[in-house]
Amino acid sequence: IVLLFNMVAEGAGSSGDPSTSSSTLENEMTSLSKALVSVTKLNGANFDVWYAGLLSVLMVGTQLRRILATALNTFKEHMDKTLTEIVAAVKVAANLGTDETKYKEFNAVLFSIIYGSLSDCVEMVPSKLYGAKKVFGDGVVYLKHLADKFGPVGGTNQVLLNHNIMIE
Repeated sequence: IVLLFNMVAEGAGSSGDPSTSSSTLENEMTSLSKALVSVTKLNGANFDVWYAGLLSVLMVGTQLRRILATALNTFKEHMDKTLTEIVAAVKVAANLGTDETKYKEFNAVLFSIIYGSLSDCVEMVPSKLYGAKKVFGDGVVYLKHLADKFGPVGGTNQVLLNHNIMIE
């Protein structure tokens, strides 16, 4: 997380004073952590509410929050596409270019935010284990997994139409 905050601080035109940058980063991390506590936890049945909560916390505030919100908005627009297409779109939206180091730092922060906002309920245990064991640190892949499983493009949020067999 600190690496992404450093990356954003450099891009924001910090004064170069290390003590000022460090203090600003600590304040931002504390502020973001406090804000994320208020986000509704994903429990498997509330994907849209959870996603809106993440976006609402990230949309207001510092440059780091705006970058994360932009990336999440872009993900939402492309969540029904392939992972390769999503990654490319997120990289462009977050202005990461082709720098894989910056992308990995960004991705780790995104993973941390997502993993920390999942409920501890029984329904989420498989998804938490998947994150911890299979895609640790890869926020975009993890978010795609959650969207496919619980989101509007996944199977669990399909709207079922009431069909009355007695009428036919």
